Amino acid sequence: MREIKFRAWDKSTKKMYYEGFSISCTGQSDSDGGVYFSGRIFKKYNPLEIEYMQFTGLLDKNGKEIYEGDVMEWVEDPEDYFRGEVVFEEVAFAIKGQDNLNSLNYDEFVIIGNIYENPELLKENEK
Repeated sequence: MREIKFRAWDKSTKKMYYEGFSISCTGQSDSDGGVYFSGRIFKKYNPLEIEYMQFTGLLDKNGKEIYEGDVMEWVEDPEDYFRGEVVFEEVAFAIKGQDNLNSLNYDEFVIIGNIYENPELLKENEK
């Protein structure tokens, strides 16, 4: 069975949380619920300030967990490489880059960052 996990990007603090958070949907409006990050103090966040990314259930070439929003790279040689973002398209996770979806094996790819902490990685790919 695949493990269901999420990570969360806090837009206001520009920090990624891999654990220690919970999502509460207690009411009918966004202001009734919230996202709570645990630690010594619990804080309530506006759910609209948080981006959630699901764990794909897959590992990269180095055994690192792959999440939506990760930037993946596959390099055969300096002239034959592919870089893209992990996305959920229709019914499956895929690596989107260079105007297409890549179907290469994930265990041939390496995570080089993510779209929130390292947005420049995909901009480099556009050159």
